Amino acid sequence: LKSEFVSIVSHDLRTPLATIHGFGEVLVRSLDGESRECAQQICTQARQMSRLVEELLDLAKIEAGVETVRVSCSIADLISEALAAGSFPASTAGVALQADVAPSLPQVRGNPVRLRQVLDNLLSNALKYTPSGGRIAVRAWTRGGQVIVTVQDSGPGIPRENLPRLFEKFYRVPSQEGRSAGAGLGLAIVKAVIEQHGGQVWVESEVGQGSTFGFSLPVET
Repeated sequence: LKSEFVSIVSHDLRTPLATIHGFGEVLVRSLDGESRECAQQICTQARQMSRLVEELLDLAKIEAGVETVRVSCSIADLISEALAAGSFPASTAGVALQADVAPSLPQVRGNPVRLRQVLDNLLSNALKYTPSGGRIAVRAWTRGGQVIVTVQDSGPGIPRENLPRLFEKFYRVPSQEGRSAGAGLGLAIVKAVIEQHGGQVWVESEVGQGSTFGFSLPVET
């Protein structure tokens, strides 16, 4: 009942939020000074709420298992696409992106849109907490019939007591809440997608040593 309620409310919020954002943009173009700044805040908050709604709807669809179509996917290609999309924001933030993908990485069977979303979420999450001058490394290899992918950052790291809850819905590390406008759904989506594909997710981190988020997927047979 709770999941159905969240899904219905989220769907019904899309239209009024789009309307608020649209009229906010009109006000931004029409006003000056402090009034224009207020209108810009309306647009910013409407965009953030819209992202939250989309993430809630994504999570509801994933958990409901309605996207059952699976095709042969190249994780290597999806990593390349995600790195290409993340290159500009990383460059703007002064963060280096590195890739180490094993040659001839085998295919996996899955939903390429959702698997790309997993990579985008992990890269975005790493970028939020990696300071200028830092680096993010994406690695992929095979082991025991599984494709293994890790995203390692050089950020501040995460206290050990917070690690078990990182993939919970709406959870964010308390000491870092002020650093992101996210709602704490990105990693929950990562977990839901990977588990729907028969894989596993994990995180390794120490304060001051950065963090490594990883997932595994069965090789296509």
